[in-house]
Amino acid sequence: GGVAAFLDVVQVAESNLLTLVDVVSEDLLRFNSKLGYKAFKNFYYTAEWDFQTSLFNTYKSNTYIRTSGPFSPIRMSLSAGMDYKWNSMVSVFLSPLSYKLVYVADMSRKEGVLLEENIAHQVGITDGTLYSNQLGALIRTDFDYDFNESIGMEVHFSFFGNYVGKIKGVEVGCEVIGNFKINRFLSAKVSLYPRYDSTTIPADGGKPKMQFYELISLGFNYKL
Repeated sequence: GGVAAFLDVVQVAESNLLTLVDVVSEDLLRFNSKLGYKAFKNFYYTAEWDFQTSLFNTYKSNTYIRTSGPFSPIRMSLSAGMDYKWNSMVSVFLSPLSYKLVYVADMSRKEGVLLEENIAHQVGITDGTLYSNQLGALIRTDFDYDFNESIGMEVHFSFFGNYVGKIKGVEVGCEVIGNFKINRFLSAKVSLYPRYDSTTIPADGGKPKMQFYELISLGFNYKL
């Protein structure tokens, strides 16, 4: 067994075609779990759970407009389906039943910040509630390859389309991760994550934009 802890710093950018609109930095706390039971050959009945949130306040550049706060927003997903493992490097997960929840615990804002600029609106919750529910189908492919003992690469592509939700749309993302082992105790991750989401309404009421997440992580590992 072992213990691992990562400190993540995320750089987020939104792009409308070639025009860079906004750039912020934020922290990310993430937990995920996967449970599988072999069905036949390379196919597995699989259930997955993913939880993401932030711990600190994040503001748009040179403003008091928060894009995230302590446990705001909380993003959680639960999916059930079939996982096909082609080999140790490649797998394809098909889930006809995938549930997603976005919840904002803190709606407070500084004086001078408009209601339409609070965290809920930043994540597309514009109906006065604190949450949004979505039910749809998920397709995800995972690729994992180690060049040597110290350097590895992961590629995760996902496509989600909702058939139950306030707004019908799709969410597409492709995360490319570089893993680096510094020594027996320290490791690092660098990733680029382009993402497009049309299942929510942007805070400015415009069309959804392509988002780019850049992640740098420093990890401490200890084997018991």
